[in-house]
Order: sequence, then structure tokens, then C-alpha cells
Amino acid sequence: MIVSVAKGADGKPVRNWGAIPIVAVLLPLIDFALKIGPPRPVVAPLITSAAMLGVLFLIFRFSLHLKPKTLSRLLALFVVAFCLFAIGYIAADAEYVSDKTNSEGRTERVVLGYDLKSALNNQIKTEADAAIAEHERERDPLQNATSFNSPPPGEGKDQARDADKIAPFKTEDQIRDERISQMVNSTGDPAAPFTESSIRAVTYALLLLWVGMLGCLAACVGILTVASKLVLRRGALAPKPV
Repeated sequence: MIVSVAKGADGKPVRNWGAIPIVAVLLPLIDFALKIGPPRPVVAPLITSAAMLGVLFLIFRFSLHLKPKTLSRLLALFVVAFCLFAIGYIAADAEYVSDKTNSEGRTERVVLGYDLKSALNNQIKTEADAAIAEHERERDPLQNATSFNSPPPGEGKDQARDADKIAPFKTEDQIRDERISQMVNSTGDPAAPFTESSIRAVTYALLLLWVGMLGCLAACVGILTVASKLVLRRGALAPKPV
């Protein structure tokens, strides 16, 4: 059994509590089918299982001699950490993971980046600067030659109404969204607009959050297992003499 290599403070191996830890260690392997963990690397479920195994080994190796109060504090700490890692992973997954249809017609998840490629970024900035300049020109009466001439009778109100109908210029964010959509539609790859370095950074961040979340889960399972063993060993469940 997995936990049989760990020993307690009395030197005896922990043998009777292997079922639940084994299930916990094998749990990430289900993600090969569910596909809810990090899309990259492909071996992320194996990495997570190995991390959980390591956490369980450390818990069984060093926590049997701890006081129950200390175990309770550790359990609370890992529960809070699990919640924080889970919230971080869910938020990052929603923001930086998208679906892509591969050549076989199947949908797969891909990691997006946070930094656009230099050529695309320069194009967006150029268009945004041009849009701002055009907007300022339209709003500046000194740039409009007709502003120096008195309008013919009856045309003043029409020009005022036309000035109110000037189309608002596109912001840089709007231009960015349009250009990203165009590149994604032309390539069929949601990750195409982003740099490889930013995609790699997001990939590692997602993996870290995922492993941290399930590592905290493994720690909670290990602490509860150790606490159960200590309760039985110390006779806390034995009836007290009257």
C-alpha cells in the first residue's frame, strides 16, 4: 500500500489507513477523461498524482507525533489554502482557457496568453492613435474649414444636427477586441494572437494552482487519517470509568 512506507513515532508502519489516501492519489488520473484540469502539459494528471503522493508521505511520516491542537490548526490552514487555490484556478481557467476545434472535428482546450504578438500590438496602437487623431480633428472647429464661413440661411440648424451625429471613435480596447477576433477567425486558433512566452507563463500558473489545490486536498485527507489513528491509539473513544 502507498502509506505502508511511512512510519509513525513508534517506528511502526502506518498500514491500516491506505484505502482513502490511495483513492485521493488516483483521483487526478480521472482528468484524462474529464478534461477539467490544465490543458498543458498532457501529463498534468500524473504530475498532480505524484505531488499528492509526496504530500501524503510527508504527512504520514512527520505528523503522527504532533499534538491534536497542532493538527487541527494545520487542517484549518490547508482548508483555507485549498479554497484560495480553487478560486484562483477557477478564475484563471475562465480567463485564459478557451475551446478549439482540431482537424479531426473534436473540441479541445487551449491555453491563452496575456501578451499580444508585437506585430498585432503595433497595428492596434497605430489604429488607435489614428482614431484619436481623427476624433480630435472632428471636434476641433479650427480644423474645419466651414467653421470660418457663415452658413447659408436655413443651414445652421442642419449643420448643428449633423455635428451631433458624429460617430464616436473606437477606443483602443474595441480595436484590440476586433483585431483579436479577426485573427482567431482567420486561423481557427484562439491562442494565435498571443506570444509563446505569455502562453507558457499562464500554463505554469494554471499547473501550479491545480497542483496546489489538490495537494492541499491530499494534506487534509492525510491529517484526518492521522487524527483518526491518534484518536484510536490514545483511547479517546474508550468509555470513561464512572
